[in-house]
Amino acid sequence: MGVEPGEPLLELAQTIEKLPHLTFEGITFYPGHIKDLDRLASARLAQLSDLVRCILDEFRRAGLEPKIVSGGSTPTLYRSHEIQGLTEIRPGTYVYNDVNTVRSGGCGMEDCAATVLATVVSTAHPAR
Repeated sequence: MGVEPGEPLLELAQTIEKLPHLTFEGITFYPGHIKDLDRLASARLAQLSDLVRCILDEFRRAGLEPKIVSGGSTPTLYRSHEIQGLTEIRPGTYVYNDVNTVRSGGCGMEDCAATVLATVVSTAHPAR
């Protein structure tokens, strides 16, 4: 789902605008590559912010004004304000927390809303 930033994204938005009964409202993204909130995350957030700003500039040059710039993830929730142009945040599991949130340092295991204890009875592949 989705298209890459640059020409493919701009072409998609322009195509939507040309179709009857449709209007281009905005973009959405998921920064799933930012898992840990360390120095590397700061650099990745800055890169993401630059990318979003470039996308929005490109749209404006083409005469499109995205009303909605939606993005985010649980690890980036409390740093969403660092992404220029963001108008809506979409953290996912932060309400419940999960092992990924624990691993990112966003919560402790005791903060997870539920756990599942299961016995694995088969595997599809020896390495999994």
